[in-house]
Amino acid sequence: MVLVALLSARNAARDGLQSPVSSALLDFGGQSLIEYQARLALGAGAEKLIIHADAAAAEADLPGLTRMADHIARETDCPVSVVRDMPELARTIAPEDLVLLMAEGAVIPSEALDALTVSGGEAVLVLPSGASTASFERLDVSSMWGGAFCVSGARLLATLDMLGEWDLVLTLLRRAVQDGVERIMLPPEPVLQGRLAFLTDQSSADLALNALSDYAPDASWRDGGGVGALLAPLSRTLLRELMHRQAEPAHIALLAVLLCAGSVAVGLSGWAFPALLLMLPALGIAALANRYAQLTLRATGRRWPLALVQGGALLLLGMTGLRAAGADPLALTTVLFVLLFLTLFTFGSERTPPTALWEVQLRPGVPAALLMVLAGVIVGYVGIAFALLGWVLAGLLAARLFHVGRSEF
Repeated sequence: MVLVALLSARNAARDGLQSPVSSALLDFGGQSLIEYQARLALGAGAEKLIIHADAAAAEADLPGLTRMADHIARETDCPVSVVRDMPELARTIAPEDLVLLMAEGAVIPSEALDALTVSGGEAVLVLPSGASTASFERLDVSSMWGGAFCVSGARLLATLDMLGEWDLVLTLLRRAVQDGVERIMLPPEPVLQGRLAFLTDQSSADLALNALSDYAPDASWRDGGGVGALLAPLSRTLLRELMHRQAEPAHIALLAVLLCAGSVAVGLSGWAFPALLLMLPALGIAALANRYAQLTLRATGRRWPLALVQGGALLLLGMTGLRAAGADPLALTTVLFVLLFLTLFTFGSERTPPTALWEVQLRPGVPAALLMVLAGVIVGYVGIAFALLGWVLAGLLAARLFHVGRSEF
């Protein structure tokens, strides 16, 4: 069985009104909404993507959809096809497939799609009927449609045989509900937060982007420890601005890498203060670009720009510490201890991510270390700054070991 995601770009007219821009092609954080839906489906386990386009609007929409399909296929190594009519759609689906269908223009939380696909069978996302869900498609007196459902390939093919050119998604939904397909009830909170919504124009897409940056699990502070947590409100504001400006995460990450390279070059020249001062925004921009890519589901592969900037910051700390230590064996040992454990805490967390909240908040981050050393450079006591940093790292390491020992006991 293959999980196939069927996304709609039919640009269907509702109530006799034709929207000037298809909801599938609305801009959503620098990408089209249907591209975001495709990434959602891939994250839920889809192994094949099919985009059902409107044959009548082929000249306007098809080139953009084809480019998007090629881009997703190259980036994710997943087959993506664009179909324009029912016979062509029927040839791309096997009866034994499980088909995930998402409503055109729908933004759905990833955890809701995970709950839908984890069972591996037919199921429908539903919401309780209420004031917050009044604009959603009604299924019965007490429930509304949550924007996505899974059906078997056999059911879809049988529907195509009798359907003609009607609304495929809603017809399949009605048949699944009438046949008593399993329902997965969602709480109304995602609707109230704006994370589950049907988008009809660019203003509604912008509101959904705001909700995405405000309510999505905030992992940006994991890259900076406590400093990142303090700057989280500013980070969310910057994220909203970048999303509305349709910025490209790779371009933001490139700026961070260039700042990092400039900082290291200045540090090699012996100017510690400007080098450390320049490295701080490089780290912030790299973490922001990484978070932006995560929220828009474009964080594919290894986070090499962030890792590169973090490595540059550690190199700069090493140069500053070794220059201040001179030939003093104790000072050299302290600097090497600090670098070793900062490196382990920074790059080892990907293999063994912290689970407890206190582990995340108290994890020593490179930005905090840079701030301590920068303060030492300002007051003229770099060695003392590294000594304090060493004591902090030793204390945090002891706290972790004590916590692990208590858990095992």
